[in-house]
Amino acid sequence: MTKLLSAVYWTANNDPDLTTQQTLLSDITKISIKQSIKPQSNYAEFTLKNPVDRYLDDGFLVNLHVKDTKELEFKEGDTLKVYAARIDENRTIDVSDTSNDLIMSCTLEEIKCKGSDKESTITLKTVDKTFSMLNKLWTFNYPDNSTWTAPLIVQDVIQKNCQFSDDSYKFDTNGVPRINGIYDIDARLKSTGTTTYPAFIEDTRPDTSPFPVKGMAKVFKSAYEFIQDASTPEMTNSSTAVSADVWTIDRNMLFYIDEKNRFHWFYPKDTVDSTLSSTINASVTTVPLTNATSFPSDGRIMIDRELIDYTGTTPTTLTGCTRGVNGTIAVAHSAGAIVTSGITIKEGNTINGMELLGLDMTKKTFDIVNMVIYNAGKDLYGSGILWYYYNINTKEKDLKMTYKPYLDIATSIITNEIDAGNLITSSTGLFTFQEAKYKATAYPLTTVWGDIVSTDSEYNKELRNYAAFDDNSLGAQYSNRFTLKRGNPRWKGTLSMAGFRFRPGDSVILSTNRFGIRNQQLRVNEVTHNITKNMWSTDIEVEEDEEKL
Repeated sequence: MTKLLSAVYWTANNDPDLTTQQTLLSDITKISIKQSIKPQSNYAEFTLKNPVDRYLDDGFLVNLHVKDTKELEFKEGDTLKVYAARIDENRTIDVSDTSNDLIMSCTLEEIKCKGSDKESTITLKTVDKTFSMLNKLWTFNYPDNSTWTAPLIVQDVIQKNCQFSDDSYKFDTNGVPRINGIYDIDARLKSTGTTTYPAFIEDTRPDTSPFPVKGMAKVFKSAYEFIQDASTPEMTNSSTAVSADVWTIDRNMLFYIDEKNRFHWFYPKDTVDSTLSSTINASVTTVPLTNATSFPSDGRIMIDRELIDYTGTTPTTLTGCTRGVNGTIAVAHSAGAIVTSGITIKEGNTINGMELLGLDMTKKTFDIVNMVIYNAGKDLYGSGILWYYYNINTKEKDLKMTYKPYLDIATSIITNEIDAGNLITSSTGLFTFQEAKYKATAYPLTTVWGDIVSTDSEYNKELRNYAAFDDNSLGAQYSNRFTLKRGNPRWKGTLSMAGFRFRPGDSVILSTNRFGIRNQQLRVNEVTHNITKNMWSTDIEVEEDEEKL
């Protein structure tokens, strides 16, 4: 019989040792958790009863969460960790550092108190590490002529955002969580990971080739926007490949921060499947398949109701397997069992532990956009740059247009030219930027984006081309990313499930005879957990992957 286990542990923000001084909160009535592929919006809310608890020596009556000093025991910055599991076996909740039951680790942001003659409640509103970190504004410049690649830029942005000097519980440079660590978020390249402390920023492409050297600069943009722009196909493919329309990486990379504050940055792979070529027991770490050539070099698979992580492949096996992950149970499996890289959800079939409670799905057609008219800002002479982009891969017959003000494009380009020394302030300059006059240092000069120009008019023309008019201009790149998710009708909606620890970015395969949806691959964009004393349900927002380039 399946039963629910849950627990929330609280640690005061002035506690120097988060590993030993955790307090179990026993009067929680409701927990609501949201985790998203847009990780700047992750949060959790905890509602506590706060009953009358005791009399102090002076006769003062206090409630459970009021200290003897007559102060509320919770403070902004406190840490809360929530654990949950739906289990068949007899065990207690796992609250260890390597727990598979941990759903979220978060920081107290807001305290709401509500009282009446009949009851007293406290609601703790918390955010995970991404809330404050990914919304900070930064100015970064990663020049083209350096050694920067997209994963290195992503890692640098994360580490600069989450590096502190206090003595809180953090990660060291090897990804080991310890006191006196320097990073709030573990953001290491996958190649530097170990079996005990794996890393999750992919630093080789799906075909195992290295990422190309790229440049990127932004002025006062959030870390989230830096990472989002570093995740585009234009940043993960070489300039030559982009110009030739040959895409090694043909979708935007996805990213999120998990329940243990580890940063994931990965290519959204299509679901693949095979079958077991022979029976396996509950402990083997190599899984034999009839054909493993289509599986990614590492990842997660599902066999029956067991989830398994693996770290390597051969033509017929998955190697380095960790059995029974994410709260599932390692068991024996028979030859011929289906092995899939996605989580299978079949309405009315709970044999794999995935119980679909309800669904609300729409094949979105009314919000299609396949053409963008955009404003890329002002050029060197102060004139506007207006152009358009049409997604030639659209399956919609009619033009579906929208307008987008990408005004920061020209601003970023000109700022980069100033930082590179190509433009200098001059009272005789013919160029204008932010109420100042500029001129070129000397001609000919090589622009930051690689063009050689010899006159003022040529300089401004090439800037306008780079901003908007070239096929691979920044405006075209922005518009391409916008229309990828809106160029064609795609399934999108919400699946209501019995409680399960889905991750943003998970691939699920939905089948429902009631609506004629068969083996539809969907991507989990957002996860919402609702937990009470006797119930745990999980809503996942899903949609079809964006079109490949």
